[in-house]
Amino acid sequence: MIMATILVYSTIAITSDEQARAWFDRVVAHARSGLDSLELKITYRVESLEPLDTTQIPALRARVKDFPEHPDRILLDRLERFERFGPEIRTQTVWVRHGQLRISREPTLDPGSFYYDLIDFGDSGWSLTPTQLSLVGTRDSRPRGQSFASPISASALEVHDFIAPGAATLARADVQRFILDPTGRWSAESVLATPAGPRAYVVRGRWDPSRGAGAFAGSQLHESGLDSKVISTLEASDHRPTAGMLSDPASVLMYASQASPPRRATLVALAALDPAEFKAVTARPTLNGSDPIRGPVTFTQINDYTGRDAEYRVADEKREFQTVAVEETPEGRQRAWLRRAGWALAAGILVTIVLLRVKQARSA
Repeated sequence: MIMATILVYSTIAITSDEQARAWFDRVVAHARSGLDSLELKITYRVESLEPLDTTQIPALRARVKDFPEHPDRILLDRLERFERFGPEIRTQTVWVRHGQLRISREPTLDPGSFYYDLIDFGDSGWSLTPTQLSLVGTRDSRPRGQSFASPISASALEVHDFIAPGAATLARADVQRFILDPTGRWSAESVLATPAGPRAYVVRGRWDPSRGAGAFAGSQLHESGLDSKVISTLEASDHRPTAGMLSDPASVLMYASQASPPRRATLVALAALDPAEFKAVTARPTLNGSDPIRGPVTFTQINDYTGRDAEYRVADEKREFQTVAVEETPEGRQRAWLRRAGWALAAGILVTIVLLRVKQARSA
């Protein structure tokens, strides 16, 4: 009887371990396919937790007062913004359907900020701000600064981290060991190739055999091997089982790293995406139409990067768009003014140097 009991327990344990590993592999494979495997709408906000000392402001103001180009002006600007508006908070909604997506980023409390939206279909796309509509072609034909690559890759990682924290990074690593303990807690040890060399990457989570599902609870990246210093962490909490999801999404993500300030990401809403809604929110607004998210359009400039050469159109008082040279756009005129100011400043410096040398010569 005792032998039979041991055999039955052993069989159950092995089955549970195999089921957990099979589930884990499915989640990682899902993350490996990137945005192509997703069909959802998610809203979340990311808050910087960087400790900023505003008591430095008076001293910094005095230090940079007579020096317009002083490097400490950057820190002063950040501290003044923090003092007036609080920590930097980015709120955005992502609609993604099989690799195509819209990202709508909201303005912050800073009156100088504005909304920014981008829509990417792979073979075409567009972006929208209160003042500009920009059109782009295929991903490999887009000019520098208009590729959308940075906001898309950052958003994709954040979205995957809510769904299965750490799985997207784990999908690029070599998983070497998966361990499930009797309480249902699991960990996956892997090696991640980086420009600085191979690094140990460990992801942990929970497994619920009664549901045949589980959650990813966080990760640690080491400087080199498992016994080396931890250089970044991701902690996930408040997991909620969600229909249609392979793993239980997290509601709160805490990021900490040696390379960047700590931040907290909080889930606002997550839902399956209706194809009709996706079609509506990714339809390009007409010149005098409206956008389903932003309402009536306000842009006064259209930048067309779909051809071999960029084309620019600017609206007049009657909101009729006329093709202009880049120098005639608001940004072009500003750059021209800065160039002229730069040359004037350089000329002034040169004259000053010459006068000083003449004065020194006369003194001699």
